[in-house]
This record gives sequence, structure tokens and C-alpha cells, in this order.
Amino acid sequence: MKKIVCYGCNLGCGLYFGDVPYFRKNSPVNSGKICRFGMKIHRYEKVLPKVDGKNVELDDAIAAAAKKLADVKEMAFVSFGDVTCEEQLAFNKLAEAFESDVHTCIPRFIGANIEKIRQSKEIITFIDPYTSYPLILRHMLHAKKNGAKITSYYWKKLRIADESVILNPAEIDKIKSINFGDSLVITDLNPLNLDFSNEIIKSCNAENIVCLKPFLNSTGASLISDGEKSIYQIFEEIKEKKIKGLYLLESDLGIVPDDTLMAALDELEVLIVQQSMRNALSDRADIVLCGDRKFEGKGTVLNFEGRVLENEGGTEGIKILTDILKSVGEEINYDKMHAEVLSKLGINEIDEYIVPKYDIKYKQREAEIKNYEGDAHLVYAYNPFMWNNVIDRDFVEISPSLVESLNLHKDELLKMTSSKGSVAVKYKINNAMPDNIVLSPMKLPISTDIVTPVNFKEP
Repeated sequence: MKKIVCYGCNLGCGLYFGDVPYFRKNSPVNSGKICRFGMKIHRYEKVLPKVDGKNVELDDAIAAAAKKLADVKEMAFVSFGDVTCEEQLAFNKLAEAFESDVHTCIPRFIGANIEKIRQSKEIITFIDPYTSYPLILRHMLHAKKNGAKITSYYWKKLRIADESVILNPAEIDKIKSINFGDSLVITDLNPLNLDFSNEIIKSCNAENIVCLKPFLNSTGASLISDGEKSIYQIFEEIKEKKIKGLYLLESDLGIVPDDTLMAALDELEVLIVQQSMRNALSDRADIVLCGDRKFEGKGTVLNFEGRVLENEGGTEGIKILTDILKSVGEEINYDKMHAEVLSKLGINEIDEYIVPKYDIKYKQREAEIKNYEGDAHLVYAYNPFMWNNVIDRDFVEISPSLVESLNLHKDELLKMTSSKGSVAVKYKINNAMPDNIVLSPMKLPISTDIVTPVNFKEP
């Protein structure tokens, strides 16, 4: 069996993989536990190489990609961090060869480590660990067992919290007035909530922040790549014709809540995707290059602490990039990339039980946190399934009082209307939900943002 790292999020849970994933008891992150996403990482359909919608041999797809990269100017390269550091670095080399940068859409940040969570006496959390980052919960429970007070700021009450403060979308800027003191703060940093996370990070002592990220190697990717464009800036520049071609490495722009933004991709001269799992983006791409499955790529990854972890596997993804680079006369290989990664990280060998020291300064964003109008709101919740374009739960959560006020009967659907139209969805009653929030683990066609003002009357 190979030793692998789960790609469900940036915790970096250690597993073994044969035909199916098994827990690895000596992993320093998850200590033998595995979440429901990690149990399913091997089940998703692998993509096939394509050119203009037709199945082709991989070598033909690589040749087509090399030609398009040579022909199309103003190419943008995007990799959120769902590949190893070695593959990310090879992708950097490719972008440089075509006078561009690799954008991760996630700022550089390394905060507190797992042990600091476990030793904390006061924790403030802005995530729902039960659904977003399940294996962080065990460390929070350890702290709570040792007397830690946990305060949550979220869209619903959390069972683990001693005090739950419900976030009000219409007054969300009130987080600016929170007195963090010496509390350990747990938040997340992903391409969709940069204004929110930016406000929290700039208000706290960086050494007291646990900053989780959605993609396994988000931390490593941000250290290796220099691009700083946000996912929304990329869409805007496509619309303005500043970006004419796009090369995506295991990065699904379809995570944006407002799916009307995806129409901008039709304006591109070429869309190249290099990924392992089939999804809506691979179906619409001009060229599809299929690499290793995310958990099968050989190399190093960095989790949210900056802990360097090793994944045993193949180098198919790097070989694709190597073959394209040969078309411009540049030679790379895995061993060369691995040595350069270790040099960039300032380490001589990989030891998963040591967290290296990094001198990383978080670059503040100009984005201003915004309030959302309206009395009721649909909130797009995060979970590892969402990041991987999988619908795990096809229902939203609402309060008993909302069910009663709408006179909903069993097996009826909840009907909601936003500025984009109407939708009817299954619902689940949750006593922890406030009356004005609908919490969704899936993207709905009426979404306009992470938070969308809605009403419950059909237009």
C-alpha cells in the first residue's frame, strides 16, 4: 500500500491506499481518523484526454496544448493547490516559458499549528468543523476537555461551542468590533471569502490564528507561486479580453457561487484543463489533459501549519508539463523539481513530525467586507465535497420556525427566489438554525454570492 495524503482539505490527513483508502495511525495530523470525504476519494470518475470535444490519445492532447500555448497570447495559469509542490513548480516553469505567472487565488499565510489548538484555553472559531474541516474537530475537543472555552461566530449554533453568536448577513461588518484578545482564532482562507478572512487576519495576532484552507497544498502552492489575482479578478480580465487563454491545473473555477460568471469562459480563445476527475469544466474545455488522480501524485505537500508531508505515487502530471516544455526547448524532471522544492522550503529532508519555521508576511487585501441587504439569506456553506464538485447532500438546512411560518408539509420543497430567479429544494429541519438563514452545502442556481438575499414568495 502507498502512503498518501487526503486531498479533501488543507489539514493533510495521512492515509494508506491500496484499492481503497485506509487510516494511518501514526499520522501527526489525524492520528488514525478519516472523514467521510476521505473515505470516498477513490470513487470519482477519471477524465479522458480530449481535443475539441473528441477523445484522443494523451500525446495528441499534449501536442495540441503546446501549439495553442505558442499561438495564444495573454495566457493565464491557475492552480489553487491541489497538486504536489513539485508539480506546482513545474507548472510555474511552464507559465514562465510563456511569460506569465501561476495564480493560486489564495494569499500566503501560515499561522498556528495543531498543538496550539490542543493547548488553548480560549478559542474563537468562524468555521463549522463538523462539515468544513472535520478532522480539526478532534483537536478542538481535546482543548475543550482540558477546560478551553469555545466561542463560535457562524451562520448557526455549533454543538461544540460554549457560546454561539449567529452571524447576521445584513450586519456582518460587526465582526470588526470583536475583541480577540489572546484567544486562538480558527478561520478559513479560500478563494470565495477573501474579504471576510482578510478582516479577521488583520485584527488578530498572526501567531494566534489557525488558518485552514480548502485545497490540500494551498499553503505550498502559495509559497511557490507568485501570482496574486483573485478568482473574481480572473473572470473580470477574461471579460475585458485581458486574458485570452486559460490553463487550469486541478482548479475548478465552477466553485464560484454565481454560475453566470462561467459564461466568460466562452470568450476565451482556448481553455486548457489538466485534471484527473471529470466535471463540468472538463466537459467544456477545448483541451483536456489527464494526470494522476490527486492523491496519486508523487511529491511533497504543505498543510495549513506548513508541515511538510510526502505523497507516494506517480509523476504523470509532471510528465505532461515536461512534454509541453520540450516544445520550447526547456528540460525538467521530477528529481530536479524535488530538489528545488526542498531548497525553496529551506529543508534538507522531509520529516512530517516537524513543522519548519517560515517567515511569511500576510499581504493585506484591499477588499472591504460587505453587508448583505434583505431579511432572509441563502448561505453557500463550505465542505470538501463542494470543493471537489460533488453533491454529497441534496438538501438545505432551515429552522423549525421557518418551516412553520411557511406552512411547509412533509415531502414539500422549500421555494426561494433571488434576483436570479426561483428554485425549489429539499430541506432538513435543524434546531440550531436561525429563522432568517438557509444553509446550503451545494451551489444553487439562484446564488449570486457566498450570501444571497432571498425571499420565500414566488415572483
